[in-house]
This record gives sequence, structure tokens and C-alpha cells, in this order.
Amino acid sequence: MSINIFQTDKPLVELPSKEIYENHLKILKEIILPGDILLSLNSKHLFSLGISLTTKPSDIPHNQGKSHAFIYAGNGRVIESSIGGVQENPLNKYFDRRYLVNAYRHRDSNKEIGNKIVEQVRSKLGYKYAYWQIVYDAFLYLLGLQRNKDFWIDVDKGYACSELVGFGIKSCGLLLDAEPAVMSPIDFTRDPFIQLV
Repeated sequence: MSINIFQTDKPLVELPSKEIYENHLKILKEIILPGDILLSLNSKHLFSLGISLTTKPSDIPHNQGKSHAFIYAGNGRVIESSIGGVQENPLNKYFDRRYLVNAYRHRDSNKEIGNKIVEQVRSKLGYKYAYWQIVYDAFLYLLGLQRNKDFWIDVDKGYACSELVGFGIKSCGLLLDAEPAVMSPIDFTRDPFIQLV
């Protein structure tokens, strides 16, 4: 028997009602396209909430933060970088109310570009997760400092979730407000080139 010290039985942030969230997911499934950015916050996982807390600007309420970014690959699949590295997984994994998923799209994206974004992130399958980026963010947070968007050293040759998503977008010639290596999930919600779907 294993115990997950990071998981709780009760949500740590306020969740929408089951009916409202199921309706949200039904609409989301109908409108997302390959190459769209999906952002989530696992409301029952301390590690997820820690990422959200250490990377979000102070003017965003804790229950509106985001802790994970991934790309919709089409056919009910997503490509993401998480604890197990860069992997392709079923989208339904995130259709549990605790994940609080929203979809975003680059304003200059279309079907062709979206498919290219998927190809780019798919080319990174098997790369490891960038643990040091998370440690770095936590360290800065504990010191009361903000991440310097102009300084980053890739010490582990892996990808954090936002870095993978940003890489896919920028490698298709699309603009972003920051370099992928220093982006956090919440940055996509504030980027002038990214729009809520």
C-alpha cells in the first residue's frame, strides 16, 4: 500500500458545482482543436497548488491560478510534460472536476499551425521533466523574489510543462510575450498573443 502525501481527499480550493463543470467540459470538448493550450489546476494536490502559488502574480486569487500546461493533440489525446517526463496521454484524464481545465489558443493559430504545434511537442516525447525549474521557483518564492524572465539556465536538459507548450508555439514561428524556458502556466493567461477559447 502506498500513501501519497501530496494528495488530499478534499479540494484545497473552491470548485464549481458538478453540473456547471460538466457543462463546461462538454462545450470544451466541442471547441478545442489540435495545438490548443490546456491549462489546469489540480485542486486536490499540494504539489500542483504549490506550483500555482509560487508562479502566479499576487493579483490573481489562489483558486484561479494554474499549475499545468499541455497541448491538445487531437483524437482525445494530450501531450504534456509532468513528473514522468514528456508523454502523450488521454484527455479524459483531466475531465475530473478537481482539475479545473480551460482551453486557450494562439491568436494567429489555425488548423495547419495547430497540427505543426502538435508535431513539434510530439518530437519531444521521452524527454525528462525539468524538476530544477520547480525547485528554482520554490526557492525564489520562499525568498520573496520574482523569477527573472531574462535569466535562465537549463541545468537538467528537460522540459517543464509550460516550456514544452511554449516551445511548440514558438517553433512554429508564432510570437509569445516571454521565452518558453521561463514561462509558467499562468503566463499563458496573460500573454497578449493567447486567447481563451
